[in-house]
Amino acid sequence: MVGSTPDAALTLIAGQKPDVIIYNQDLESEWGVSLLDRLRSSPNSRSVPIILLSQSTNRFVPRVEGKGETTVCFQKPIAIEPFVALFRELLEENGAAHS
Repeated sequence: MVGSTPDAALTLIAGQKPDVIIYNQDLESEWGVSLLDRLRSSPNSRSVPIILLSQSTNRFVPRVEGKGETTVCFQKPIAIEPFVALFRELLEENGAAHS
């Protein structure tokens, strides 16, 4: 993703309907949480699955809870097998919803 603000990210996906959004959540910055809140409130991305990557899920996951089942946080370094399995599942679900 280009840019490091919620506005830059939202501009990047404006007018698009991505199948999945994946981004790195920097725990030292609030922009990642702000972006999540704005993505979840936008009609364009409200139902799009979001996968967050974070150095410390213990600190971040409580802020993700309640954002819906389609928001998942993986701790870095990520375990590749569960990540790929979830990514595939989300794409398949999204593909079925678009059929």
